This record gives sequence, structure tokens and C-alpha cells, in this order.
Amino acid sequence: MKKDIELLCNYLEWILNHPLGNQQLTFQDPEIMRLYQTIEKFVAILNQNYEITENISEGKLDSEVGKDNLYVGPLMELQSILKHLTWQLGLVANGKLDMQIHFLGDFSKTFNRMIAQLKEREQALLENAKLTEALNNQQLEILEKELQNQAEKYTQVIDSMEELRRFRHDMKNHFMCIDSLLLDDNMQGARDYIHSINNIVASSFTLETNDNYIFNALIDEKLKVASQLNVKIKKIIAINRRLDIKDVDICILFGNALDNCIDALKKVEQEKRELSITVILVEDTLSVEITNTFEEPVRMEEGIIQTTKSEKHNHGIGLKNVNATVEKYDGEVHIDIKNNIFKLILVLCKV
Repeated sequence: MKKDIELLCNYLEWILNHPLGNQQLTFQDPEIMRLYQTIEKFVAILNQNYEITENISEGKLDSEVGKDNLYVGPLMELQSILKHLTWQLGLVANGKLDMQIHFLGDFSKTFNRMIAQLKEREQALLENAKLTEALNNQQLEILEKELQNQAEKYTQVIDSMEELRRFRHDMKNHFMCIDSLLLDDNMQGARDYIHSINNIVASSFTLETNDNYIFNALIDEKLKVASQLNVKIKKIIAINRRLDIKDVDICILFGNALDNCIDALKKVEQEKRELSITVILVEDTLSVEITNTFEEPVRMEEGIIQTTKSEKHNHGIGLKNVNATVEKYDGEVHIDIKNNIFKLILVLCKV
């Protein structure tokens, strides 16, 4: 019996060092033999649990066990949870981010936090995509507008040349009329006639390079709209080279400023509608002064013109985009409101 006990002890030590191991032994003592057979059943259960654990660690989640293994329950529950988690991760990979798990303790918290972060990033990507699409559409609209403005610019040049040709053709008759008025000692009539001619010839002074296509086309377009409203316009532009300002920024600066002027002038009686724009480039500094008459009382609050009229949502004019664009060029914005004249002064450096 002592020999059988020693053999059984050696077998148990061997089992501890050889997972999934098994030895067929025979014992002389019936009681030792029965104990060995019981140990063999327990070792079989341990080996089965070891195999399932190994499969789970390798990502194999399809292990099956017999009903007689009562110790494998937690492992099979873990396998079931991991299979469900794998299914959920597949849904997440396909973009389904509205799920949570609550059965794995700290892992559940980490998993749910990961899902929340993915959802936030997805939302940010969607918002960025919408913003990019909006910017692309805006750039496309600007490009289309540039092409349209360019075509209108050429048409305006042709019209101006034709108008100048007609005016030169009529100069002889103009001088004859002035001479006749002077011969009749009608000095006031002569002055009025000369003044009317001066309004035709000298309504604007422009010295600009043809390189600033967007600037030229935008100014011409806005002043054309103002002219159709019977606005008295004064334009002084002195630019002798191409401006180092992005076309988009030119549209923001002069488009917003002149649109604000036109909106205000629509509310002014026709005989009082006046708009003046002066743009002068000295070395690398661009000075802009835009003035217009207005009738409605206005006040400034945080860069936004406020009105005392009841329809506030129709009258507020934001200058935040203009301010932000001027800051890009290390410039300044000044606004002066006095005697029903609104004056906007922009100074841009290194342009």
C-alpha cells in the first residue's frame, strides 16, 4: 500500500506540471485504485476547463462541454458574454453607435466611454463634412459670381467707351450752348450747364490696375445697384498694383460694407441718397472710407448696428466678418455716425 501511495503522489505532482496530461496507472490496493479513478475524473474536468480557457484566450468562442462538468459554468458564461460583445463590436464597426454594455464591470465603463467618444467624433466629422460642403458651395458661388462680374465688367467697359464716344461727339454742341448763354449774359445758366456736364464727366475718379479683377468687378456691381436706386455716387480709387488680398476677403470686406450701405440707402428719401467710396493704396497700406446717408436712428452694440425700429430682426447689420477679415491683415476698423451720415473706415496693412 505504501508503494501505491507513493505512486499516486508522484502522479499528482506530474499532473500539476503537465496540463492536459494523463497517465494510465494500476494500483494493487482497491481503495487507492478507486481514489485514482476519482482523481482521473477531476483531472478530466480540469483539462476541459483548461482547453476552454485556452480557446477563449485565442478568440475561439465555440467550445462545448458535457453536462457532467459543473465547474465550467463561469467559463461558458464568459464565452457567451464575449460572443455577444463580438456581435456588438461588429455593429459598432458598421456605424451603429447607440449601444452600451453593463455586465463586465470596469470593462463596461471603458467600452461605453469608447462608444461615446466614437459618437462624438462621428458627430464632429459630420459637422466638418457639412462645413466643408458649405465652403465648397460658397467657393463655387464666388467663382460663378467672379465669372459673371468679369463678363459684366467687359460689358461696362464697352458701354463706357461708347458713352465717351457719344459725349466727345456732342462736345461741339455743348460748347455752342455755353457760348450762347455767355453772349446773353446768362452767367447762372452757363454755370448750371457746365455743372451738368461736369456731373457726367467727373462723377468718379479712378486710377487702378486691371490686375484686381474681383475688386473692380465687385465695386462696379455694387455701385451699379446703388445707381439704379438714384443714389448720388462719389468714387475715388487710387490703386497702382495688384492687391495682396485674397479674393474671398475682398468679397467679405467690400461686399458686406456696400451691401450695408445699399440697405440703409433704400430707406432714405431719393433726393437725400448719397454714397461715397474712397480706396487709396500707399505702399503696402490700403485705406478705405465708405460713407452713406441714412434716416433711421442707429446705435452700435458689440460691433453690431442696432435699430430703434420694431422690426429689429430685419435691421441688424453685423460687422463681425469685416472686423475678423481686417484683423487678418493687421488692420483697424473705425465707425463714425454723425448727422445722418454713416462712415466706415478700414485700414489694412501689408497688402
